[in-house]
Amino acid sequence: MIVNKKTNTMILIFVLIAILLISLIWFWPHKTERKNVFLNNQTFNVVIAKTVKTHMQGLMYKKELAENEGMLFFFPISAKHSFWMKNTYIPLDIIWFNDQKEVVYIEKNCQPCKTLICKSYIPQAPAKYVLELNANMSDKINLKVGDKISWE
Repeated sequence: MIVNKKTNTMILIFVLIAILLISLIWFWPHKTERKNVFLNNQTFNVVIAKTVKTHMQGLMYKKELAENEGMLFFFPISAKHSFWMKNTYIPLDIIWFNDQKEVVYIEKNCQPCKTLICKSYIPQAPAKYVLELNANMSDKINLKVGDKISWE
């Protein structure tokens, strides 16, 4: 197959445009969506993570989290979504919920990862939603498997 200079130029232009579009989508400023969630008679103001970008970022690089704050991850399908604490500065409780919004698994007091390879936290059951709160909050509100979450 003979590839001429014009074809190479067209391919290069296409690749550059694709990279530009992906970069614009990735780095375009977006409004942070927040919701109040209710769990065991407590209200938490959480940031919503619905996109691949917000799933990947999570609470990385956040230096502090108020007692009533957290992050709620929405996933398109129920699965055993794993989490890790890479570049996370705040110890967290990670709570997985099924599609009926019931707690299916709680990983308590997950510590920030300071090494190159970090532990993955994987629930024992599929989940559609995951909530990250300050460490030990699940104990403070007496959270257990089967408890339900709701939001506005």
